[in-house]
Amino acid sequence: MNVTAEHPPKIAAKLTPMMAQYTRIKADAGDALLFYRMGDFYELFFSDAEVAAAALGITLTKRGQHQGEDIPMCGVPVHAREQYLAKLVRSGFTVAICEQTEDPAEAKKRGAKSVVERQIVRLVTPGTLTEEALLEPSAPNHLAALIIEGGRAALAATDLSTGEVSVDEGDAETLGHLTARLSISELLVADEASAPPYVSAKITEADPRTFTQAAAAERIAEAYGVSEPEGLGLSKGLQTRALGALIAYLELTQIEARPSLRVPQVGASSAAMAIDEATRKSLELTETQGGARKGSLLHAVDRTVSAGGGRLLRAWLTAPLLDPEAIRMRHDGVQFLHTDPLLREALRREMKSAPDLARALGRIGLGRGAPSDLGLVAGSLAAAQLLAGTLAAAGPLPHAFGTAALPVELAALSALLTRALSESLSARRGDGGFIALGFDESLDRARELASGAKQTIAALEMRYREETGIKGLRLKLDKAIGYCAEVGKAQAEKLAGHDGFTQRRTLTSAARFATVELDELNREIIAAEAAVEAREGELFEELTASVLAEREPLLDCADWLAKTDVLAALAELAEAENFVRPEIDDSTAFDISGARHSVVEAALKRDRQPFVPNGCQLSEGGETQLQLVTGPNMAGKSTYLRQNALVAILAQAGSFVPAERAHIGVVDRLFSRVGASDDLARGRSTFMVEMVETAAILHQATERSLVILDEVGRGTATYDGLSIAWAALEHLHTECRCRGLFATHYHELTRLAEELPRLSSVSMAVREWRGKVVFLHEVRPGGADRSYGVAVARLAGLPEGVVARAQQVLSLLEAQAPVGGLVADLPLFAAPQAVPEQKPEADQLREALTALDPDDMSPREAHEALCKLKDLLA
Repeated sequence: MNVTAEHPPKIAAKLTPMMAQYTRIKADAGDALLFYRMGDFYELFFSDAEVAAAALGITLTKRGQHQGEDIPMCGVPVHAREQYLAKLVRSGFTVAICEQTEDPAEAKKRGAKSVVERQIVRLVTPGTLTEEALLEPSAPNHLAALIIEGGRAALAATDLSTGEVSVDEGDAETLGHLTARLSISELLVADEASAPPYVSAKITEADPRTFTQAAAAERIAEAYGVSEPEGLGLSKGLQTRALGALIAYLELTQIEARPSLRVPQVGASSAAMAIDEATRKSLELTETQGGARKGSLLHAVDRTVSAGGGRLLRAWLTAPLLDPEAIRMRHDGVQFLHTDPLLREALRREMKSAPDLARALGRIGLGRGAPSDLGLVAGSLAAAQLLAGTLAAAGPLPHAFGTAALPVELAALSALLTRALSESLSARRGDGGFIALGFDESLDRARELASGAKQTIAALEMRYREETGIKGLRLKLDKAIGYCAEVGKAQAEKLAGHDGFTQRRTLTSAARFATVELDELNREIIAAEAAVEAREGELFEELTASVLAEREPLLDCADWLAKTDVLAALAELAEAENFVRPEIDDSTAFDISGARHSVVEAALKRDRQPFVPNGCQLSEGGETQLQLVTGPNMAGKSTYLRQNALVAILAQAGSFVPAERAHIGVVDRLFSRVGASDDLARGRSTFMVEMVETAAILHQATERSLVILDEVGRGTATYDGLSIAWAALEHLHTECRCRGLFATHYHELTRLAEELPRLSSVSMAVREWRGKVVFLHEVRPGGADRSYGVAVARLAGLPEGVVARAQQVLSLLEAQAPVGGLVADLPLFAAPQAVPEQKPEADQLREALTALDPDDMSPREAHEALCKLKDLLA
């Protein structure tokens, strides 16, 4: 059971039986925090209590002593465990859930000091969460196992909450493509040192023996019921070993619960656009560089109305397709709903009522299902029937929708659940009342008996009052002795004097009595309630078995619901934001007119500002092209670079795109390096990170790739940076021959446009007006004449003296010949002449106006003053 080799310190003898049991189970839990079930609470003791109390912000108490010192203790209510688990898991802890596995009555039979049997039933880790309250509805939660060997890497991943499994293999150098597209919460490795440094997930060092070929093959065969892993499409070696280690960890953490895993998707990454981790962060596909969802591409384009649809849209955006036919199939589905707004509105309205079927099935399959999960299955099937009927009435459907009809077996299951379930469905498995009246005769009879007994209680209470003359007598339920007669202490002696009443318990302000009738009635009630509970338990198991018998069709139904939601959402997006259908083929074309950046445009709309669209042509006459993009900061270069990459992602994901027209030959790999960052934890400066990422691009880019590079070489000396940028641009043009955008402030690079046939220069349009710079955010042919850096510095609010000195130095530099003219020859570091602090124009006007006295001015003086004011504005 140990997750790691760590054990709690040895506890000396002379512990109570309960604490002795606790320490034994804690030894099995290793370094996991042990949630030890005691009645209605999970208790933690010793160092676990101290750690948990600090992490959860709850009171640390004590229980008994050990070796003369108080034993620290804290606890959380069983009914509220999820909120505490969520906080602990997010803080990086593993939690071992220890439950009572024996009826307390059985323990009592062994003796008064016997302890109820308990055992760990589950280890809760970031990658194995299944509770609805612990998961984000529209985001996956992946557990992955990674193995790297001989220059190759394999990654097996599962979302335990839905049972989805994927297995991929590739060169170790391109490992980032395998890990980046998944939202990995926990990564299993045989050796922590082999974990990729850029993976932000919790790293768990698993037992290295689980990564061996023999052990892995055995576990896969047992989990899937196949004789050989190859029957699932897995290759011998790394793929099998990664998946086997993943299954072994699930067995360790889920104890006796057997996860129902779907057949693995093998090699899915080879059918998707390769996008490494640096590019995803640069483009902010699913979250901003600060980690927020708001401000990402996903947030800007997500119009889904169901949890499953939200997860699927995320999957499409993070793994754009490479097959033009598959891409066009998705576009057909979007266009079908785009041209029929009434159908689209009806589908989206019906989809809103569709629960999260996949995750409900995940909990049921793990034995953690509750009546509410059966209700989610029933609700999903009802929504699927509505959607299928709506689509069937719409006529012939594009292939993207599949068959718009609920399979016969699911229709039968839907009818069964509709008849069986009541309107009151608890999220706790032990709660009753979830079976509808009239569904099961034996349950109805047991309920009548239980209900009748309670009516008898009410009648008996009235009779006892009349017989004893004690108006305050009440029949109350005592957990230990059942129903009993309760009176105030002042009446206890009077009631004791009546025949048949025997005092059984004395409370602070009351006394409780038993009678022969009450004892008999208690036995009847207990039997009736036990019969109700037992029959409800049997029916729950039967309904659960009926659901699991149709697991595969149900999962297919969940996939269909999610896909329908995404297609309708993309059609809604296209209508609302004026997106167009792109033309996708196998060429190397990249011809876009009037493109926009979805995230920036959304932000500008909130401020009621227009977005300036720009086109981009990176192909001509069947040949790929590179663009050299120049212009000042703040002019929109980064937006222009990113928006073209995002258009390619949206198009190949199956979405329409924010443009007037788009023709894109499939992009096999997308590389983007825009923005500066460092990696101090690994001892890398901003420039080193830039060089490492640029090196990866230059090694991997192909003719079918799209490369976005911004300011290569800016982090070092001017001549070094210029030389690196020059050589990198030549390599992209001549060796990689890719489509690309290369933004730079090195204007010297514009000379290359005259020498390299597939390189063209464009610049961000700027206009000067009254000494100020106005950014037009337009892309125009030709290189920029200068960077306007000093003008941008003035806009940023640098002191006017600094701006003036900078302008002076700039003039000296610009006076030198383009080649030659050493920087050292310029008086850059001589003591600068004092530059008077210039007051802002508005302040000068204010002072001039304040000095005027209109009542004491002649017409001529007023005219002269007005001319001076105009000069100040010049």
